[in-house]
Amino acid sequence: MKMLLKKYAPLLMLVLVIIGFQWYSNARTARYEALAYLSEGLVIGAPVKMQVAMYYQMHGEFPSSNQAVALPPPSSYKGQSLTRLAISTGGIITLTYDKKSGVHNGIIELIPSIDARQSIRWECFTPSYRAVPNCPYISVKGPRGTAW
Repeated sequence: MKMLLKKYAPLLMLVLVIIGFQWYSNARTARYEALAYLSEGLVIGAPVKMQVAMYYQMHGEFPSSNQAVALPPPSSYKGQSLTRLAISTGGIITLTYDKKSGVHNGIIELIPSIDARQSIRWECFTPSYRAVPNCPYISVKGPRGTAW
C-alpha cells in the first residue's frame, strides 16, 4: 500500500491541483457574472439619478417617490437581475435584485447629498454585496440610520 501511494502521489497531487483550479475558476466566473448583473442595474438607474437631480434643481429638495418625478412604479423597472427601482425620502434610489445577482432581494442604495458648491454628490451603499467597487458594504443599518 505504501509503495502504491508513493508511486501515484504525483498523479494524486496533479488531480488535486486540477480540481482546486477548476473550483477557483468557477468561483471567479460566478463573481464576475454577479457584478455584471449589478452593473446593469446601475446603468438602468443612471437616468433616474438625472431625474432626481433635475427635481432638486427645480424644487430645492429631493423627491420622495417615483411618482414625484413622473417615473413608472418601482416594480416596472426590470433587468436581467434588477426587480425594482424605487425612489424614497431624500431622493434615495434603491435598486433591488433577484438571486442571479448573488443575493435574493439584494439591495444597492444610491444616496444624493449636496456638497459645499451646491452640487449633487452621489454615494453608493449596500447591505447585500461585499465586493461591489465604489459601493461599500454596510451590515446593520443604512447610511442615514435606517434599518435595511
